[in-house]
Amino acid sequence: MGITGPVDGEPVKVGVAVTDICSGLYLYSSILAALYHRTKTGLGQQIDVSMFSTQLSMLANVASNYLNSGIIAKPLGSSHLSIVPYQAFKTSNGHVVIAANNDTQFWDLSEAVGWPWLASNPMFSTNEFRVENREELLKHLTERFEEDTTEYWLILQALIPSLQHP
Repeated sequence: MGITGPVDGEPVKVGVAVTDICSGLYLYSSILAALYHRTKTGLGQQIDVSMFSTQLSMLANVASNYLNSGIIAKPLGSSHLSIVPYQAFKTSNGHVVIAANNDTQFWDLSEAVGWPWLASNPMFSTNEFRVENREELLKHLTERFEEDTTEYWLILQALIPSLQHP
């Protein structure tokens, strides 16, 4: 709970039993591996799935940031530590989640919201600079997304080729 929740707010637990579900997925793949082993060797396997280990494995970039750089994670709301923008934004009637995972997507996003100057601004031209200048960029994007409805932004997002997910 130390990494979930709003920036200066109370910790928030994950909305579903993620560790239980992922442990089940690890168990599922272990059963398949054991069945394959039995088919090849005729021998059975003992399977042990640790929920604690599962939870640690799900920390992915949070754990590697700490182990490699000593960075202690903190709650960031819906945003991402190393990708900007990647979070929920308030719209005029709700919220929309925007994820520009690379520079091409950010360029396309800037064009789509009608502010191509964002991507050409040296402060925001690469993800590294966007992370460094997070507050300034988010100030601009927050202002822009609040000008239109969630539906408007979802339709617009669907029209941006680089933001399409297979």
